[in-house]
Amino acid sequence: MNFKKYLFTLTIALVVVSQTFAGDFYWVGNSGDWNDASHWATQSGGKGGILVPSAADNVFIDNKSFKSRNSVITINSSIAVHNLTISALESNFTIKSNKQTEINIYGSVLVSSKFENQIHSTLRFKSNNIETIHLGWFVWKSDIYFEGNGTYKLTSPIQNHNAALHHVSGVLDLNYNDVLSGDFIS
Repeated sequence: MNFKKYLFTLTIALVVVSQTFAGDFYWVGNSGDWNDASHWATQSGGKGGILVPSAADNVFIDNKSFKSRNSVITINSSIAVHNLTISALESNFTIKSNKQTEINIYGSVLVSSKFENQIHSTLRFKSNNIETIHLGWFVWKSDIYFEGNGTYKLTSPIQNHNAALHHVSGVLDLNYNDVLSGDFIS
């Protein structure tokens, strides 16, 4: 009886500990679905097959993410990440999603590369800390929500001309950047 109690306690502890540590996840292997673990590696250009990133994890799409041109990352269901960095120098890839999905971001965003932006998901910024938001010079097709209690400092304009920007809570520091949105709701 004592052994079963010990084993149960150990199992619960391992589950809790494994979910409290953030990891770095790198997209690899050209085209595929976001939720396919074979496209996620622990290092840039590494071997895929680790878990799919979650709200505690940092995600990187970089120069070693694609070995072939015209690769497509497809987001078919809602996802969550901590920090999101898109820095691949090649502009021959697409990220696409549909309107029924959400991209929940609990940290900062840095989009410094050019890619075909077919993201239609709702972008939800949910941090309670100070975060930097750099969405590049793209026109986003997404509604964007700032709904955490943190401070969001823009380092680029926000352009979602045919969608809405919702400032629900927190501080939105434009930092002298423009917001070009179909609607601004605060």
